[in-house]
Amino acid sequence: MFAILVALSRVFLNYHTYADILAGALVGMFCGYLIHAAYKTIPILLVEEKVRKKRKSKR
Repeated sequence: MFAILVALSRVFLNYHTYADILAGALVGMFCGYLIHAAYKTIPILLVEEKVRKKRKSKR
């Protein structure tokens, strides 16, 4: 909610246009998605690495 109010105040004060605000919001959402995807993937990769190490140690 605070981010929306700040964005609208920037337009009201003529610091930014609506296109600037929209572009910033899209970039922010995309970065958030990338971070979310990375946090979902990293634990899976760590578990796979542990399994590989266990398999190597059994040989």
